[in-house]
Amino acid sequence: MGARSALAAMALVLVVGAVPAAAMELRVGPAARVAAGETVADDVYAAGPWVVVGGRVRGDLIAAGGHVDHAGQVDGDLVAAAGTVTASGRVGAAIRLVGGNVILRGAVGGDVVAAAGTLLLVETAEVARDMAVVGGTITLMGTVGRHARLAAERVEIGGTIVGDLSVTAAEIALAPTALVRGNVLYRSNRPIVMAPGARVLGRVEQLTYPPRPAPPQGTLRALRIGLGIADFVWMLVVALVLVALAPSVVQATADVLRARPWASLGWGALLLVATPVAVVVLFVMVLGIPVGMLLVVAQVLGLFVSHAAAGLAFGQAVAPRLGSRYAAVALGVAVVAVLTSLPFVGWLLRLVVVALGFGAVVLTLWQRRAPAPPGSPAPLPPVPKAVA
Repeated sequence: MGARSALAAMALVLVVGAVPAAAMELRVGPAARVAAGETVADDVYAAGPWVVVGGRVRGDLIAAGGHVDHAGQVDGDLVAAAGTVTASGRVGAAIRLVGGNVILRGAVGGDVVAAAGTLLLVETAEVARDMAVVGGTITLMGTVGRHARLAAERVEIGGTIVGDLSVTAAEIALAPTALVRGNVLYRSNRPIVMAPGARVLGRVEQLTYPPRPAPPQGTLRALRIGLGIADFVWMLVVALVLVALAPSVVQATADVLRARPWASLGWGALLLVATPVAVVVLFVMVLGIPVGMLLVVAQVLGLFVSHAAAGLAFGQAVAPRLGSRYAAVALGVAVVAVLTSLPFVGWLLRLVVVALGFGAVVLTLWQRRAPAPPGSPAPLPPVPKAVA
């Protein structure tokens, strides 16, 4: 199982622990599927590299993984988070999803709410109610029973929209087969492109973006300096407060960072990416919202400690003879502030510093998870292979 599907499976397991076992059917792993001809009389929670639904789900389908392929029938809602989502079967209620590539081919009895890199509603697809989509490229060739509200880089309409069409996009095109029975209201700096044969029975109105005058260079320079000073003061205050409240924790984390910088960087980078993905999966699965909120709080707290630990580690490395932790952390935060304010590379250095500190926090917690035998250090997790 890949890292993405394993994370989705972990999120599902966390959610499952909070609900009665009789209220769901869990399908996790490489064979996360509802086979053709199979009927599940409950909600189905599925996660894996491939989630395939060929049978009937009488409740809701909540799926996460690399690919989600629904070709059967879901009587309730379809909720999905995946790299690729293909819905060729029938959905009795609404579709709510987050995906990289989304293809909708079947009938939907309710609304469609989606965030996607690309979304295609093919000619055979029918959405009974409203459609709200945010994405990179949106192509609607099927039928929307009421209103469509779209925001993307490019939008193409080639099907039928029974109600109004509201669009915010850089490029908007109506194909020859397009039919909008209501109004078309769009925000774009370019006029809509209507091919011969495209029909709009209501009015077409362009709402252009208001022009934004460019601020003077002196104002921008002063703003950057002010933000840099504010950033330095904020980091310094947080670091000093944490050193005062938990000096041993911050010192232990700084020691780990200096002793194992590559391991700290690797684990920090991995968790900075994996934690938001896990939070998104948990929030898509509505029952997992409490766990997702706890993960957000834990990451924010870890980031606070990481700033203080990184500042202390850098300060003690630059001036090892400083006897005061406060002086060392102030020096280290100043070094970080200068480095992260450099043009072009400052943002990258900030990411590196955050990853170093966050990884050191995780390694310190791992080291303290259980008392070590006398005279032997507690084991640390290995360096991830990607950064070893």
